[in-house]
Amino acid sequence: MSKIYVTASQKKDEDYFNEIIKLLAIEALLDRYPSHLSGGEKQRVAIGRALLSKPNILLMDEPLASLDTPRKRELMPFLEALSNQVDIPILYVTHSQNEILRLAQHLVVIDEGRVVESDIIERVWASKLMQSWQSFSDKSALFKGTVLEQNDTYGLTKVALTPEHYLWVQHTNADVGEHVRLRVRASDVSISLNRAEKTSIRNILPCVVKSISLGGKGTPRQSVEVVLSLDEERELVATVTQWAIDDLSLKEGQKVYAQIKGVSVSQKDVALEPHL
Repeated sequence: MSKIYVTASQKKDEDYFNEIIKLLAIEALLDRYPSHLSGGEKQRVAIGRALLSKPNILLMDEPLASLDTPRKRELMPFLEALSNQVDIPILYVTHSQNEILRLAQHLVVIDEGRVVESDIIERVWASKLMQSWQSFSDKSALFKGTVLEQNDTYGLTKVALTPEHYLWVQHTNADVGEHVRLRVRASDVSISLNRAEKTSIRNILPCVVKSISLGGKGTPRQSVEVVLSLDEERELVATVTQWAIDDLSLKEGQKVYAQIKGVSVSQKDVALEPHL
């Protein structure tokens, strides 16, 4: 009987093949025809084929755009694993802020074929350029945080933003000590002159009014954007009415309290920090 010898190179290729199959969970799909695959399954197989060619860089041009919501939810965890576990630079093209939140480390903004902004995601997200492209409901602040506690009784997760500031958010699948990225929408932030007592609001953060400006949507009397500084590097954004501005006599430099419901920051607003 003749022997079959496997070289070190072949063994390495086989190990890499098995690694990709496991990463994308496509072992059960290998013997199926493409016509029998769902949209999400086809995308996973396509990504696997691309990775098996061992490219120097992986270009993904809106891979979720053609999928319905259930298929997007199906594929997103695999994309997150891909960005964390595969040692290949990924150039990911998207118009989705949710995909940016979940996947990006460095954000490049292109307008009419020109690069108009390029930096780490937190800086670009907070820039005036990015804010000007966000709709009223999309206005938000982005934070890096560390999981401090999991409260299983109430289904909440405690996340430290700074040594003095933390947020209770809806339960997220992260271990204590893990780094996460979270989004706080401007429409979910209210402002108080005093620290409220006996309130249902779980998050009350001391801050300082940095700027007050008219919002991009509605008439000047309807929407006002207030930037609130937590410290020298971290800022919240609140969208309130001009009536609220007048009633509270808000002005720049004033010390106030930002109030955020614990249920307002949901699982879709929290993601594990991608590994560099």
